[in-house]
Amino acid sequence: MKLTAVGIDIAKNVFQAPHVNEETEEIVSKAIKRAKFLVYFANRAPCLIGMEACGGAHHWARQIMALRHKVRLMSARFVKAFNVRNKNDAAVQAISEIPGVGLLTLTEAVATMGEAKAFRSGREFAAWIGLVPQQTGTGGKAHLHGISKRSDTYLRTLLIHGTNSVLTHAKEAVA
Repeated sequence: MKLTAVGIDIAKNVFQAPHVNEETEEIVSKAIKRAKFLVYFANRAPCLIGMEACGGAHHWARQIMALRHKVRLMSARFVKAFNVRNKNDAAVQAISEIPGVGLLTLTEAVATMGEAKAFRSGREFAAWIGLVPQQTGTGGKAHLHGISKRSDTYLRTLLIHGTNSVLTHAKEAVA
């Protein structure tokens, strides 16, 4: 029996339950109030439910498993990759407007960076993934170090290919 996968984002008052509608193949995100959360799953066919392993998740996992559903608790670092909306909307929008960045590069960048606010600038992010020399400085004097290439090789490769594509099309437009 194939189980429908449902992600649960636990909050104080309203939980989010995104899943793929098997008939339309669209992603549906259902907002469920805390008081109606168990009623919603009591009336559903058995599902495979994934949620972030946080303080209240163990309580809700036990309650949902009592309703014949399978529950998988995941570390926060794995859940970040699925959280493309809400807090990261501005970052996703900004990244998607960069020439040479397609859907594949966009999703990989968002999954890799986690919270975009962790970086003060695009250059800091580029140094973090190993695209530009790392820069340190003190007393107003900047020091450029080597390119580390220690971060995500796949993301770096996607960004380099996107840049090459933009440069190639720019040369063709000029010629």
